[in-house]
Amino acid sequence: RFQEHSTPIGTSSYLLARSKSVLNRYGHISKQLRKKQLLTSQPQKFALFISIAATNPLTTNHQFPLTATIFLEQKMYFHAKILFLFVICIASVTIPAVDARKGGKGSKKSGKKSPKRSGKTSPKRRKNRDFLTFAEETLDEINNEICNTEGLDSICDSIADLVLAGDKYNVLPRYYYLNYLVMTIAYPIGPASLAEPNDDSYLGMTVRRALRIHRSLGRGNSLRLQGYPEDDVNAAYWDHFTLLELEDANIKPVGNGITTYCAYIAREYETLKDFALNNYSETFEFSTTFEAGRDNIESSYFYQLCMSPNLASSYLVRNDWEQHRSEVIGSMMKTENTERTVIHTLWHWESYFALLASPEKYIPQLLLSFDTLLSFVE
Repeated sequence: RFQEHSTPIGTSSYLLARSKSVLNRYGHISKQLRKKQLLTSQPQKFALFISIAATNPLTTNHQFPLTATIFLEQKMYFHAKILFLFVICIASVTIPAVDARKGGKGSKKSGKKSPKRSGKTSPKRRKNRDFLTFAEETLDEINNEICNTEGLDSICDSIADLVLAGDKYNVLPRYYYLNYLVMTIAYPIGPASLAEPNDDSYLGMTVRRALRIHRSLGRGNSLRLQGYPEDDVNAAYWDHFTLLELEDANIKPVGNGITTYCAYIAREYETLKDFALNNYSETFEFSTTFEAGRDNIESSYFYQLCMSPNLASSYLVRNDWEQHRSEVIGSMMKTENTERTVIHTLWHWESYFALLASPEKYIPQLLLSFDTLLSFVE
């Protein structure tokens, strides 16, 4: 899978960054599992080790997952542990070597410590960098910040739970799995950020930062679905991300036409629902919000969230819909992509609406939206 979805920017650097990211993310999960006393027995420990190794591209060519699974089944825990330590050794030796060649941390060339990353790069350098690698590094950074911030333990726990629940999505193309990782951050924050009256609160700014990745991925995928090459898609990611940085930092008060604006795009969402019902077998019966607004647009959850008195929430609904609409329409260029993109998009929005109407369906409907995308790898 890593070879199939390798980037034109440089496969080896991506694999190393991916390895470091995977080990980092599962380290947080392991920490949360230990806190919950779910990681106490030998089988549970080594099942986690194997899940780490199975997603580590540095070891997949060595048949590590298969061998470790056999050891686990035979209760040969010592052998499984040795193999796991082998993974850590490869990562610890190879990654610093690459950093040194780049003149980064540990480099003999620079003789200086690398400055703390600001998260921004110049516009000229951005398009020469793989956006997906940047996205993964950014999401890891956000995850670290949340889990190291006092008072956010419950959100950190929820993120870890969602990463584990979505392990099956690891087989998706990288841009879809990264989109899921955005949701593992945005959805645990969602209830708190909606209740936060201050648009510039830490949680509010954090969810916008994560969703900036989500919105950029959707706009770039619109080009991919229309047949554009990956170099062009990567450039589109960066162009849209740069635009979103400007918009997110300068959210404008709504104008006197906000009711017309929200009614118009809410009707666009209703049109997409009609398209799905008229062309596909999905009925959306599990959703408790799907029928709302069918007769009166102002009673739709889309319209209500667009009209939210929380300016940032209203802005995100309006802004996010732009890239979702682009992605759905882009998928119509090739009919084999349309159904799953449409169904995924609708379940994505219905899961968001469930936060207001049926909180118990908030996460299950999120998972339904990504279950739909698994057909991409069937």
